[in-house]
Amino acid sequence: MKYLLTYLFFIVSSFHLFSQNYVADFALYDPSYENDGVWEEEVTALKAMFFTYGWTYKVIDHISIHSGELGSGNTKNYKALIMPGGWALNREIAITSIGEDNIRSFISSGGNYIGFCAGSFYGANITDWAQTANGENGNYNIESDYLEYDYSLNLFDGFAKGPFGWTPWEDGDTASFQIANINRSNNVMQIIEMPDTTRFFYYGGPFFTNITTTPVNYEIWATAVAPEDINLEAKIGENEPTIVKYTYGSGNVILFSYHPEVLINSNVDNVELSQFIDETQMNWDVGIQTPEEINLNSWNIVHAALQIANNEQVTKIDSLPVLLSVKIFLERAYDLTNNLMSLENNFEIPLTSPFLEDKRSVTSIPPNVVDWVLLELRKISSGGTLFSKSIFLNQNGNIVNDEGLDMVQLNIRKGDYYILIKHRNHLSIMSSNKNRLDNDSTAYYDFTTGSDKYWGGAAGAIQLE
Repeated sequence: MKYLLTYLFFIVSSFHLFSQNYVADFALYDPSYENDGVWEEEVTALKAMFFTYGWTYKVIDHISIHSGELGSGNTKNYKALIMPGGWALNREIAITSIGEDNIRSFISSGGNYIGFCAGSFYGANITDWAQTANGENGNYNIESDYLEYDYSLNLFDGFAKGPFGWTPWEDGDTASFQIANINRSNNVMQIIEMPDTTRFFYYGGPFFTNITTTPVNYEIWATAVAPEDINLEAKIGENEPTIVKYTYGSGNVILFSYHPEVLINSNVDNVELSQFIDETQMNWDVGIQTPEEINLNSWNIVHAALQIANNEQVTKIDSLPVLLSVKIFLERAYDLTNNLMSLENNFEIPLTSPFLEDKRSVTSIPPNVVDWVLLELRKISSGGTLFSKSIFLNQNGNIVNDEGLDMVQLNIRKGDYYILIKHRNHLSIMSSNKNRLDNDSTAYYDFTTGSDKYWGGAAGAIQLE
């Protein structure tokens, strides 16, 4: 038997978009051509964060930057430019001096810039990179291994030097958790209650050194910690800054050595690393911390940076989001022959959700989407709603995030919840019981399989077969 939501015989004829001055909160750099210098798995993790915490983004490329897409002054189209990891040289070549002038103009007039790993190398005046290690037959880097490359974006008047002496690059197989000391005297680190020491996912990123002119309002958020039992010559980078923030004109620049947006042994970031390293085959040394503690610290520090980049007040996240997958069918759109919903009217789907409870916008609609729906969570069946999220419904019945993935992240504490689904011209429905939502596995709830799935015995739904 199949059950689907009952259609109400009225149609909302139009949607009113909120006026806004920005195309999106963030411009995310990710050209679509091969060897563009951007690590796609990191991009996926960043998009998971944007979706979880309600930030909008638009993917841009070197051509967009070159043509002035970022804007400047009162005509800025974004609040921040996000530069992911990968390979800095590729974007140095692609963006050109004209594009770099546009980036500097964007930031100095009040835009913000966040660079991760290669995005940090790219932002520095000098990249000091050790491709080949010569210490003890390649076991570590020595000073003569680091070669200087003069980059031209020049957001940081100093050296972005990497990798650490004790993490030689060789064939790029030295991804690991690296210990970082947190600057607990920093106000941002106090607000998000970071511990004195934690570990971040590291993959060849820079530390920041040889500063010619100290940036305005220069803050050090974290510094590198070298292992105790290594050759003194290998401790290049020890105690050097690895996460920094400062002002550039009227804007902010935040540079990360690490990839803390990429979570290890977690599905929350929508990534299980396989592009260059196999996450499941590596030995991740977590020390005295649990993986969840490391992951929560990681997302907390990136979340704070993104809040600053979005001109928001910094707040702490207390837990990682929970994961949920839900399946429903809408009576009005359902095609019995194909066991799918029709896409006949999906060209009319607006970029802004019609639900006042979570009136958010996107820059594009995922493929094969039927419409927006509102997902809500309750602790008590007759109680108030604790969480609301405007989300998309795929023609196969799965709710999907902004990338079309059917596992969605919800920014609420793990626990037991009733699941509610609302649509603009169908009756609302609620799960017949509470469901355990957690961040280490994806809860799945299928409203299409029977009347026992509905609170009130399929009220709001009809039996199809």
